[in-house]
Amino acid sequence: MGSMHGGAVTYLRTLGTQEKMDWIFDKASCVNFVTYALVQGEIVEEDLRRALACLQNRHPMLNVSIVRHGWWGARLQYRQRPGIPLKIIASEDGQALIPVIEAECMERFTGKGPLARCVLCRHSPSQSTLMLTMDHAIADGMSGILAMRDLLRALEQGDEAGSRLVPLEHAKPVEGYFPRDMLGWRGWLKHVAFLARTLRNDLTAKNVVPCTPDAYAPYDECRVCLVTREVAPHKLERLANYAKRNGITMNSLLLSAKVLATAQHQGITTPSTFAVGYDVNMRKRVTPPVGDHIGMFLSAIMSTHTAHGGSDLIALAQDIQNAKEAAMRNGELFIGYPKFIQVLNALLFLFGTGQLGVKVYTGIYKSFPLNAAVSNLGNLDIETRYGKYSIEKAGFSVSSSVWGLINLFVSTLNGLMTLNFTCLEPLVSRAHLNAFADKIMEILERAAYSTPSLEQ
Repeated sequence: MGSMHGGAVTYLRTLGTQEKMDWIFDKASCVNFVTYALVQGEIVEEDLRRALACLQNRHPMLNVSIVRHGWWGARLQYRQRPGIPLKIIASEDGQALIPVIEAECMERFTGKGPLARCVLCRHSPSQSTLMLTMDHAIADGMSGILAMRDLLRALEQGDEAGSRLVPLEHAKPVEGYFPRDMLGWRGWLKHVAFLARTLRNDLTAKNVVPCTPDAYAPYDECRVCLVTREVAPHKLERLANYAKRNGITMNSLLLSAKVLATAQHQGITTPSTFAVGYDVNMRKRVTPPVGDHIGMFLSAIMSTHTAHGGSDLIALAQDIQNAKEAAMRNGELFIGYPKFIQVLNALLFLFGTGQLGVKVYTGIYKSFPLNAAVSNLGNLDIETRYGKYSIEKAGFSVSSSVWGLINLFVSTLNGLMTLNFTCLEPLVSRAHLNAFADKIMEILERAAYSTPSLEQ
C-alpha cells in the first residue's frame, strides 16, 4: 500500500487477478465500459466540473494508472491526477448517442491517467445524457452505476459536496476478501475438483456449437458495434410475473432466451451443446461487504447445456438455474473462474506481458468461447431523484470481450429494462447484431404475453 504526498508517485499495490486479466485484454483490444444516464434538469458545465472533482476525490481508483512492473507484473500507480476529462456535445436525437458510446468504448486511455472520462450530451436545456467511461481493469459495471450516483449527488449538493462526499479508503482486489479456506491449499484442491467436473462435461458434450464469426479480422482492425433495446415497465412486469410463476430468475430467463436466439439464428434443430456464462456481483457475497468502492468485484459462473431452436424456454432456464445453484453450493464463485484466471495469469511468467504474452494469453482464453454471455445488473439500487435532477433511465456497455461474439449488458431502472447488445465488426456485422437483438426481443415478447394455461 502507498500514500499520496504532495502529488508524489507511490505504488499502491499489484494488480488483482481479474484486474490483470482485463489489463492484458486491453492490450489486444481496447476494453472500456460506458455507463450512461438520461438526466432531467439543467446541468451547468461549471457545476459538472466541480462535481467531477468531488467524484475523483472520493474514489481512489479515479487517481490511478497501470504500469508494467518487471517481466510479467503490473501495478496500480497512485498519485493526484489531472481532473477527469469532460467533453460536451449537442445531441438532439437520442439515436445519435449510439456512435458516441461506440467511440467512447474504442478510445484508449493514456498511460498517465486518470482511467476515466465524462461526456455530457445535451438534448435540450433541461435534458441531457451523462456518460462515464472507465478502463475495465479498474472498475466493473456496478462501479459505473455507483460513480454515476455519486456524480449526481455532488451536482445536487453543490459547494457542500466536497465535505459531504467522504473520500473512501483504498480497497483490496476482490480475492482479498475471499474466505481463507478458498485461498490456501484447500481452495486449490477444490479447484482441481472443479476442473475435473468441467473436463468430464466437456469430454461428454455432443454437437458442441462453435462461435463462428461472420468474418475474420485482427482485434486492432475491429470496431465496436452497439444496438440497444428496451422492455417497457408494463411489459417487464408481465415478464417478471412469468418468471416468478415458473420459479426462475430474470437472469436465467435472459440466458435461456440468448441460447434459443443463437440456435434459431443458426438454424440448429438437433440437440446441441451451448456454453453460457454470466457475471456475479461479489460486493455483498464477501466479508466484509465491499460497499461503494470502484473496482473489479466480480466472479463468474460458466456451464454447458443441451438445446436446439425448438427447446422450451422455461425448461432451459430451469436447467441454467440449477447449474448456478450447484455452482454456488460448490463454492465456484471463489474456486472456479477466479482460480482459472489466476492460473492463466501465471503463464505470463513464461511469456511476459509484451506482444507474445498477450497473444498467448488471449489465444488460450478464446479457446473457451461462450455461446451466451450476459451481464445483468438487475434493478439498480440507487436513487432516481437528486434535488432538481432526476434519472429517467440508465444503461451500460462494454467495448469488447473474448467471452463471446455477441455480448448482452442489462440494467433496470424505474421499471424500464435496457438491453445493450455489443459486438466487434467485422467479426459480427451490424445487421447480424440487429437481427439477433430482434430475435431475443421476440422470444421475451412471447414469454411476457403467454398465459398461465399455456405454461401448465
